[in-house]
Amino acid sequence: MSDEILVFVYGTLRKGFRNEHYLKEHECLCDNSESLSKAQLLLFFDRPYIDFNNPQYPIKGESYKINSQTLEKLDELEDHPVWYRRVEKKFYSQTLNKDITAYCYEISDPPEKKFLEGHKTGCYKDFMQKYDGEIATNFEIQDEKIIRLG
Repeated sequence: MSDEILVFVYGTLRKGFRNEHYLKEHECLCDNSESLSKAQLLLFFDRPYIDFNNPQYPIKGESYKINSQTLEKLDELEDHPVWYRRVEKKFYSQTLNKDITAYCYEISDPPEKKFLEGHKTGCYKDFMQKYDGEIATNFEIQDEKIIRLG
């Protein structure tokens, strides 16, 4: 496996969220990338995920150049291939002004019930701003709706 691996992140691995430390040592090629394939951004409890089987809008995120050791750590974090599966997709990098091919993690087995749809812009940051930027673990499901705790 090459040590110049491209990965697209759209949720908690993005800057400002709880798992950003996995990518701090790596080059952010573009903090304004988006998927060329349309998908749907959803949230299952505290886990954002994208579903490419339900095309609705481009998913926005960041693109990084990482090494194989970090890819292994991301696979472990994302429980690849059980919870998320790593797939190659095409993304448009506004910074680089070109299409790139990168790994991203999509849900392996989407839940039957979609608890909460992400922001219609396809951007997790926009989505979380609805909740004052708090991480989704501050919420729970009641009567099939997510409510804020505390």
